[in-house]
Formats: sequence, structure tokens, C-alpha cells
Amino acid sequence: MRFTRCAPGTSAAMANGTPEPRIERPGMIREERAEHGLSRLVAQELRSGLLLFTASGRLTRTLGRRITDFLDATEVDRYLAFQDWWDVASYESSARYDLTQWVRANRERMVEGHILARSKLVKMGVTVANITVLGHLVLHEEKAPFARALAQARAQRSPGMRRSP
Repeated sequence: MRFTRCAPGTSAAMANGTPEPRIERPGMIREERAEHGLSRLVAQELRSGLLLFTASGRLTRTLGRRITDFLDATEVDRYLAFQDWWDVASYESSARYDLTQWVRANRERMVEGHILARSKLVKMGVTVANITVLGHLVLHEEKAPFARALAQARAQRSPGMRRSP
């Protein structure tokens, strides 16, 4: 398992000394990348209170823990979380269980969770998890509605304030 913490506007390759074109991400607070086998995760705090997770491959328990670690490190009291799992084909049941338990325990912090998925297995898992978290998740089965919701969230004011140290 490789995990690389990146400064805004850089990538894991740049952090490791490999030249890569710089991609400007105005206003982005932090970005972290993780790999587990052939699976990948990019976690971004786009602005205060707006989080985007992009995953591909199989959502493993290890990657699920990276998601919850990133959420725990978020320095706002409330936030919106967007999960782009379009390229996730399957998941470990332990990852679904851990993520669901985390959302249940932290419902007061997460205003809403938007999840984009095309895999039938992943969509079924999100639907079941949503029952146990009392409808806190919004499942998107097409890219356009997910992109609109993310764009709307970017245009709105932050859902929370920075937490006290």
C-alpha cells in the first residue's frame, strides 16, 4: 500500500521526484493519493467543507480507511462529501461496513454524501448502506447529475466552519 500526501497543485509523481505537468487547482486545500494493488484513490478537499473522493478498481478495506482518515482530518465541523466511484467495479464487504459505521457515527458532520456509481454491486451496496444511515446518501447512476450537484456545491457557501484546535 502506497500513500502519498501532496501539496495543492501537485501530484504523487511530483512528490516522488518524477516530472509531471503542474495542474492548477485554484482554492484546493489538500490532496492525498493512495494505491492498493490495482486500486486507486484520490482524496481532495476542494475548498473548506467540500470533499471529493475518486476511486477506481476494487474498494478495499485499506482504501476505505484512507477515506475515513481523510474525513477525520477535515478541519470543519460540517461538510459535503462527493464520492466518484464510477470506475469501482466491486468492494470488500468490510470496506462497506467500515464506511457505513463511520457515516452513522459522524452523521452530524456530514451534511450529505453524493456517490456516483455504475457497477450494480456497488449501487446495491450504497442502497443498503443508505438505509442504515437514514437516507444521508444520494446515489447518482449517471455522470451528469453528479457533476451538476458538485458544481452547485462548489458555487455555494461552505457548509461548515473550521473546528477549534
